[in-house]
Amino acid sequence: QKTMRYGGGDQCRQCSKPVYFAERLKSFGEVYHKACFKCQDCNRTINAGQNFDRDNTPYCRTCYVRNYGPTGFRGGVTGGLMGINSAATWGKGYEIALEA
Repeated sequence: QKTMRYGGGDQCRQCSKPVYFAERLKSFGEVYHKACFKCQDCNRTINAGQNFDRDNTPYCRTCYVRNYGPTGFRGGVTGGLMGINSAATWGKGYEIALEA
């Protein structure tokens, strides 16, 4: 973590300004201002606990699933669903899009 030399705590990963305790949000081992913790794609502010990460970069649920989530069914219904509820993916916010 980077620490400011004068007048503050850690540096915000996004804006590089000092982050004081009252405005501090820590995610992926990095420190952010609450207002600076935004989705990499759509730039929406993300609340703590509602974020997804890829290479220590924050994403909102919508952008993460669009960019990195499952892409649909291949090999039939059971082939597309196999493993989606495994321990590795359970609770990580993946969505399954059913196409008619």
